[in-house]
Amino acid sequence: MSDDGIDWKTVDSILLISSRDKQLMPELINLFKESSSQNILDIKRSISLRNLREIKNFAHALKSVCNSIGAKRARELADAVESVTPDFNTKDVLQIVENLENEIGRNIIALTFFVESRGLRS
Repeated sequence: MSDDGIDWKTVDSILLISSRDKQLMPELINLFKESSSQNILDIKRSISLRNLREIKNFAHALKSVCNSIGAKRARELADAVESVTPDFNTKDVLQIVENLENEIGRNIIALTFFVESRGLRS
């Protein structure tokens, strides 16, 4: 597979583990979509409030979600958000969050196409 921000070995491992449950991967993609969307909203709100602890907590949660489904580039971007310092530049951090949001969107499209092409559509 091309380098599209997905760790396909992680996806293969999920499919291997869930070989008897054809709904698991589509369900995981839906959970990824919902959870990441909520975390992005929470991160943006925390940035506007300059609440560093919440920014880091929500970014860490998002990083874990990305890691669990193989969204490696999104995980790296979430890590960058989690690493902000108290004197962060709001505009710069919001740009990272926008890049993260776009990357997650691309991941959802790629993962959805992948499972549908294998007849795993829910």
